[in-house]
Amino acid sequence: MSKTVHEVALKNKKREIDYGKEFNRTFGISLHGFVDILTGFDIVKFGEWLEVPDGISTKDFVEEKYGDKGVKIIEALIS
Repeated sequence: MSKTVHEVALKNKKREIDYGKEFNRTFGISLHGFVDILTGFDIVKFGEWLEVPDGISTKDFVEEKYGDKGVKIIEALIS
């Protein structure tokens, strides 16, 4: 069953609220700039902000720099 625009927007807003403080503590920046109410977490924009080197996955880069906690936050945001 497909979700309504309203349901998608609520889900994305809830994720932003649920993970905002932890994201800020971990990455030192607000989650708000990486979340679109309709499309959710923008992993590409986040990767650009991180300046992930070519040939390295964003996940591997986050794990190396921010540890397992950073990876878990990102995985929760994109799931």
